[in-house]
Amino acid sequence: MQFSYRRRYYRRANPLLVGLIFFLVGLIFGIVAIVFWFSSQSFLGGTVSATGQIVSCRYSTNSSSNHVATANSTCRPDVRFTTQSGQEITFTSSISSSTYNKGDNVPVLYHPNHPGDARIADFVSLWLFPLIFGGMGALFLIIGFCLVVLPLLFRLLLIQGINNR
Repeated sequence: MQFSYRRRYYRRANPLLVGLIFFLVGLIFGIVAIVFWFSSQSFLGGTVSATGQIVSCRYSTNSSSNHVATANSTCRPDVRFTTQSGQEITFTSSISSSTYNKGDNVPVLYHPNHPGDARIADFVSLWLFPLIFGGMGALFLIIGFCLVVLPLLFRLLLIQGINNR
């Protein structure tokens, strides 16, 4: 019995194409970061602060129970606060965290004309998404820049070096 060994040749990816893909992905992440940043900025305009209390948690885990906390669960809190006009409002935060617990007092920002449009006033709720998408966008843009522009600069310098001889 004879075994044959065939060598497989794989085509190497073109660094310029890979760099352009990284650059485009970085641009998309950057645009998403800017949208989240503007969303947070526009929300902050005209807000009033209050102190809210976490009245319940919606736990996200692998288990089927949505009301039981486990070691790896995070709480998406329902927060109740009282507006300056005395209206009691309850809202569900869009952010979940393992640091939130039922009964905790949290700072709240809301719009007096639309008190239902409220958010927990902490760094995570306001700035986490712009920071994550902005950081990832910057990383992809830098990698794309290095894969596209640096080889072109090296070629240009090499050509100029050969022409100057």
